[in-house]
Amino acid sequence: MEDKNSGMILLELALHRYDEEVQRNELIDSKNKSIVAFLGVMLTIQCTILPRLIEFKEFISDLEIIVLFSIFIASLLFYLASLLVFMSTLNNIDQIQTVPRIDWLIQFGKNKNSLSYIVKNTLISLNKCVEENDEILEEKNYRGNLGLKLIKCGIISTTIFIIYLVLIVN
Repeated sequence: MEDKNSGMILLELALHRYDEEVQRNELIDSKNKSIVAFLGVMLTIQCTILPRLIEFKEFISDLEIIVLFSIFIASLLFYLASLLVFMSTLNNIDQIQTVPRIDWLIQFGKNKNSLSYIVKNTLISLNKCVEENDEILEEKNYRGNLGLKLIKCGIISTTIFIIYLVLIVN
């Protein structure tokens, strides 16, 4: 009887660990979706500025236009690259592993396996699943950090663009 209880406790702990991975994935996806929305706004603002650059052509030299346009394009490319990175982190439905699989449960029922056999095999599957999901989430975090670095570069180049524009127009 003690073996049955310890097996169930281990299964509950493993399921708790699995649930933590699922929650972690949801948090990462939620954050990344928010950043994608932010980048959408930034790109919209950038694209509305582009036609305004042409208006300044009469007031500033060709060299200043080239410098302004280059800084502007650089910031736009940083935002686009960041958007692509963050979009790649969003889950496909099949990306995160799940356990237990329904076909396994049906097979366990058909074979009339003992509770200890079911618990043991479920624990093994949960362990593998959590390890694979953890690798996926670590990759998402890595890409997210890369995306944030690209956003910072975009913000820095946008700030330089604005400061340079203000300086040459005044």
